[in-house]
Amino acid sequence: MGKTTYPYLPRYTSLNVHFAFSYLLLVVIASSPPMFVKTPENINEAVKFQDAFSLQCSSRPPVVYPSAMDWKKDGRPLNAADITSRRITSRSGTLIVRSAVAEDSGNYTCTLVNSAGSIESDPATVVVKVSPQIPGVKSADVAQGDTATLACLVSSFPPSNITWRFKGRVLSSYLSNKYVISNYAIQINNAGFKDAGDYECEVKNELGSAIAYATLTVGLTIQYKNFMSIAKIAKKGQDVTLPCVVTAFPVPNKAWKRDGELVTNDSRHVITETELRISQVSTLDMGRYYCIAWNRGSVQARNVLLLITGPPIIEIPPVDHNVLSGANVSLYCVGLVIHLQRLSGRKIRKASRLRTGLKSILLIDPESFGFPRSLTKMLECTSANIKTALCS
Repeated sequence: MGKTTYPYLPRYTSLNVHFAFSYLLLVVIASSPPMFVKTPENINEAVKFQDAFSLQCSSRPPVVYPSAMDWKKDGRPLNAADITSRRITSRSGTLIVRSAVAEDSGNYTCTLVNSAGSIESDPATVVVKVSPQIPGVKSADVAQGDTATLACLVSSFPPSNITWRFKGRVLSSYLSNKYVISNYAIQINNAGFKDAGDYECEVKNELGSAIAYATLTVGLTIQYKNFMSIAKIAKKGQDVTLPCVVTAFPVPNKAWKRDGELVTNDSRHVITETELRISQVSTLDMGRYYCIAWNRGSVQARNVLLLITGPPIIEIPPVDHNVLSGANVSLYCVGLVIHLQRLSGRKIRKASRLRTGLKSILLIDPESFGFPRSLTKMLECTSANIKTALCS
């Protein structure tokens, strides 16, 4: 047996000989970018909805590592969720797409990469044909005279043609300006009660058709009839009727309020569909009464002022103020008064009892009460001291 010597190893006299080894990491650098031996090809026949399709891509040998392969659709990476769910897989140069949907249509490219560079294939076109489907519709609920828009949400490829029908009649933008049809929506101008109902949308392409219905509901805006727009004047002890007739569709709810407080049926108040009746009114019943009506379409309100003849009353008196001597201050009070024969006024005067000259003036606009300006003048509300107020 021949003898092997290792001149690069040291000589040991001891029986315990230790060998030393070194490892060399070999990195192979590609001298040129990869080249295709097979590129993805157009799928000439359209892929049907929910079918599977595949594309192939491979590099000319020898394959130099490290190398990589990347697939894109329309220049973008494939959907990460589809890869995670394994609906789309790529292995050994084959891309497989299962349960094809319309969104899978597009141009697919394959890119090969190694240490010397990369190369991208020409795009391969895939078309997934989908028969029409209508996953949803858009209905409308509008007031009479408004413009309504109905729509069918359509999924299909190739794109579908749509036909709108109402009560069996085909609707067209060309025959009347009543309708405007755009894409998969129809606009109905100046909607009336006769336009209310179910509208049929039918969509068709070469693979089939689908039908769905969108509903138009037309309501009557809230309208007040025979409502008093001027003030209601009554004498103390009289019975008073405040009319309020409302028309609307859907039929509205109604409520009465007096100065923000809800009025309900009791021994002196009776509320009907058409009016509010108050028995034996007193000055405590004076105020602004609101008839409020509402339905799903809107909320409306009308108001009337009820005035009782007699001496004036202060509804909101002035409140206490602490001020420095010589400072300016304004006090606020609200009074109600009605006297049909004569309403006198006088010039504003300084309150003599107050060192600081505190005074508050309430001016009642007669026209807001429905009276001619000649009937009324000015109501002066003067603070006499910190605790009281006098209106005349």
